[in-house]
Amino acid sequence: RAGYFAARQRLRPTRFARELATLLEVGTPALEAIELMARQRTGHAAAVLDHLADRLRTGTPLAEAMRSATQPGGLLGRPRPVFDELDAALVEVGERSGRLEAVLDRLADFREQAENLRAGVGSAMLYPLVVLVFATLATLFLMAFVVPRIVGPLAASGRELPWLTEVVQAFSLFLRDWGLMVVLASVLPLVAAGRWLRSPRGRDRLGRTLIRLPLLGELARKQAIAHACVVLSTLLRSGIDFGQACRITARNTPQPVIRDALHHAYDAIAAGSDVAHAVEETGQFPALVVRAFGVGQRSGRMEQTLERVAISYERDVARSMQRVVGLIEPVLIVVIVVLVGAIAFATFLPILELSNDL
Repeated sequence: RAGYFAARQRLRPTRFARELATLLEVGTPALEAIELMARQRTGHAAAVLDHLADRLRTGTPLAEAMRSATQPGGLLGRPRPVFDELDAALVEVGERSGRLEAVLDRLADFREQAENLRAGVGSAMLYPLVVLVFATLATLFLMAFVVPRIVGPLAASGRELPWLTEVVQAFSLFLRDWGLMVVLASVLPLVAAGRWLRSPRGRDRLGRTLIRLPLLGELARKQAIAHACVVLSTLLRSGIDFGQACRITARNTPQPVIRDALHHAYDAIAAGSDVAHAVEETGQFPALVVRAFGVGQRSGRMEQTLERVAISYERDVARSMQRVVGLIEPVLIVVIVVLVGAIAFATFLPILELSNDL
């Protein structure tokens, strides 16, 4: 089992950038550094590093080698790029400027910041999901085992049951007779839906639907804007001009609505439009962000301005997530209490009526 997991080990771009930057800072040549990293890895990670080392030996730039690196991904093991366009673009700038280690450090900082943002959102939703799973399991246990053992004999005796008990018993019988078939029949649609949502078209449709939702939509928009501002700031700090940085950011933005807006802004800027006007024209960025672009352009400190906007939006996302979770938790608790209470009441109600008759 340990050998299987070692063989499946994947290369993490964040760790790769941080380790390579550290080795370069102490004077290790890039090829030697990657060979050293490859000897410390197994599985897919070692294969990717060996590929990078082979390309470097032939005189290929590191950025070009990174663009061609792939490793299996998903259930079917289809090859996927290890590094995205942002990684390759920053490394290319670092190679041209002779500051590769500084650029790699900046790339690692950006990726860690993005991972922390995603982890914060995920951890905030963990408790409601755990509560929902346990509530579902408890309900299924009551309906499949408790209700038949108590209500079954009373129904078999011919005694008239309260209507609530009859409803609960009907669901219990359905679950006993058809529950397994329902689960098996749901597996294929769920797998198909999961695969579709992982496809580019499915992710695009999900993103466009999510951003239109009343509460979660604004949260998704703020998270996407914070991500875009961090990417833009990182690219500008690395010496990439704003037009190219905007194009790279658009390609690396998972939210399709914000991605389309960045493409539109890039086209407007390439046609000679003012940066702030081009961003405002998309209609997808709040006034604060539009003003930040304008102030950054006039002051010549666009990267610092965008970084401050990103920090502000990340804090706003964290506060919004806490409010959302604060709303979800009591609703879940009320639903669970009502559901389990109704099942318990319906189960023991005939016994109480029987005891009263006696």
